[in-house]
Amino acid sequence: MDPQEATTWFNALHSAIGKSTQKALLDANRALVAIVGELKHIGWLSRRSGGEQNGRSSSESSDELDKWQSIFVAVTDRELR
Repeated sequence: MDPQEATTWFNALHSAIGKSTQKALLDANRALVAIVGELKHIGWLSRRSGGEQNGRSSSESSDELDKWQSIFVAVTDRELR
């Protein structure tokens, strides 16, 4: 109803998601460390889909180029280097 209530909701959701993500990271490391190494970060990212041609970003504007795609990522030591 107001900015203060919105902030309270955001902070509560952010905290709960952060705790769940940390638990999932610990659980995933227990199950996968021997296969992929230690996971450092996991989470959701959004990337623009359809906006690349031959490895280069297109400057053309189109409804197709403005679509976003959610992807789940897991980062190990190898990707951090």
